[in-house]
Order: sequence, then C-alpha cells, then structure tokens
Amino acid sequence: MKSASVIGGLLVGCIIAAACGYFDSSGIDSAPVASFIWVHTFPLSLYGPLVLPTMILYVICACEAIGDITATCDGGFPISCCALLYVNMSQSLTSKLMARCSNLGCKVC
Repeated sequence: MKSASVIGGLLVGCIIAAACGYFDSSGIDSAPVASFIWVHTFPLSLYGPLVLPTMILYVICACEAIGDITATCDGGFPISCCALLYVNMSQSLTSKLMARCSNLGCKVC
C-alpha cells in the first residue's frame, strides 16, 4: 500500500499539472514503448576466460545445495518427549507417552 500511495500521488500531481497547463506530454509521446538504455551505456559481451570458472562454481554450489537439502530432509529435528510429558499431567497419558517415546528411540527424562 505504500507504493500505491506514491503512484497515486504522482497521478494526482500529473492531473493537477495538466489542468494548470504545466504538463508537457511531447517527451512521453516521442519515447519508445520499451527501451534498455543500459545496453547502450554498457555493451553486452562475454568474457571467455570466465566461462569455465563460472561453470565450475555453479556445479560446486549445486552440489552443496543438494547436500544441504538432503541433510535437512533426512536429519530433521530431534523429538523432545520431555515437553510432552510435562504438558500432560494425567498418569495414564504420561505412561502412554513414555512408552511411545521409548519406541521412537528418544531419551525419556
């Protein structure tokens, strides 16, 4: 909404300027629909000696990302059964949770 208020303010300002005769649309009318000025200022080119190092870095980053994602999916977070035991004070429910925790392999406190 902050961006919309800025655009709305510019639009209202242009309408008021046009009504007062301060708005000149000749620059807008003569401009192309789309242009990329930075292409003319900084010509696009490919520096050959950087292609191979860039490809090597891309492969290294992809391998690291695959390892990180796999470790996150396989490892997960440890299950804390102690928090469950302290929240539920019922004796029968606590014994059921303790049995479940020991079946899952987490340390029962």
